[in-house]
Amino acid sequence: MFILTAVLMIITEGCTKQNVTDQTKQYVSGIRINFETETRVSTTHSAAGLKFAWEDGDNIEVWEDLNTSASRKLFTYDATTQTFKPSSNSNKLEIGKKYFAVNASSWYYIDATDGKSSIPMTLKGGTGVNNVPMISDVFEATAENTMTTMHHIVGVVEIPVKASANGKQLQRVGLNSQTANHALRGEFTITPEAPYTLTSTYGYFDNYNQLASGSPIDLSTSEVKSIFVPAFPGTYSTIDIKYQFVGESEKTIQTGHQLVVERGKITKISIQTLN
Repeated sequence: MFILTAVLMIITEGCTKQNVTDQTKQYVSGIRINFETETRVSTTHSAAGLKFAWEDGDNIEVWEDLNTSASRKLFTYDATTQTFKPSSNSNKLEIGKKYFAVNASSWYYIDATDGKSSIPMTLKGGTGVNNVPMISDVFEATAENTMTTMHHIVGVVEIPVKASANGKQLQRVGLNSQTANHALRGEFTITPEAPYTLTSTYGYFDNYNQLASGSPIDLSTSEVKSIFVPAFPGTYSTIDIKYQFVGESEKTIQTGHQLVVERGKITKISIQTLN
């Protein structure tokens, strides 16, 4: 298992002072996110897998904490500088204000009970950085380097598979929970602070990996290939494996086993031979 976390470093740019009462605002001109390990769910499927690296064009969203009237700030990863850059001048962060970053959310609200930011997010099927939701702690943009941590808030299940006959092409594979009202994926809300507990999970019983590459996976009787499926943290009893080969109907393997998924960790199950 690997802990999937990230450190967020802010790069700032200077300002000019007009007079004592009128001072030009200072802004953050770029965000650098350094992962503590080189591990994440890969967008490709292989026995090696799990190489984590931001890809050119990856997007994150930054929100001003406790100010729902402020627009979200959009940042795009520039592989040349290894920095997330604002998509326009209006997306720069103002020094002195507090923000939090997410990789997939279109709005947030302030919870009437605890007065904290509450972010609706969705755990989808498939893998890749956009399908494994992350959120940072609230941080203040300052003139000095600002540090915070980006947290993975769900877990990932690794399903090693091989075929009972050569020449099979796997179209999709996933998990199915037999526990009533215990979803593996769906919609949830979260606050940008520890312990990053998911609430209000309205979801689906099955969590299909739609093969992020968009292409079927060639399987054989000898080579084991791993599929990575994100899932809500929790204990599932029992778990079935659902899969479909190209040109064939869906099939199910009843494992009869309990599955424990932990936040920010990869749980590997036993090798599954698909017939």
